[in-house]
Amino acid sequence: MISVPCENIHATLIVLDDKGVLLRGPSGSGKSTLAYALIDAYVGQNRLARLVADDRVLAERHGERLIGTCPPSICGLMEVSGAGITRWPVLGACVIDFCFDLVDPALVERLPTPRWTAVCGLERPLFYLPERSMMTARNIVRGCISASLIADA
Repeated sequence: MISVPCENIHATLIVLDDKGVLLRGPSGSGKSTLAYALIDAYVGQNRLARLVADDRVLAERHGERLIGTCPPSICGLMEVSGAGITRWPVLGACVIDFCFDLVDPALVERLPTPRWTAVCGLERPLFYLPERSMMTARNIVRGCISASLIADA
């Protein structure tokens, strides 16, 4: 099996239903807050939602699959705005299906054009989310995942 050395990415990785969601952006852009809001919304609907890694994600290519894990020193920890560092149940690893970049809201298109990003040499769909605008960002992520589930059916 082809293996590419691990990339250490400044990001948060969560699983929603059966999709791995990589949230990237600069410090303070809202990655952890968005992850918390998405996990809370999915769990509230009795759907699968789990943290894999917060702040740093180790990405590694396994054939045509992109796998994300958490560095051991921060496994199970997530920074929640206003609450500090908190402990969370985690999944040890997941396939990364989508990448979302938190960016200046002016860059977020109403009808986004398809974008792709390469991680460990593998292309993944990329969507822009408005930083520090959690409700809009949460709705975009949920819409992208719902659309992919419909397309997969």
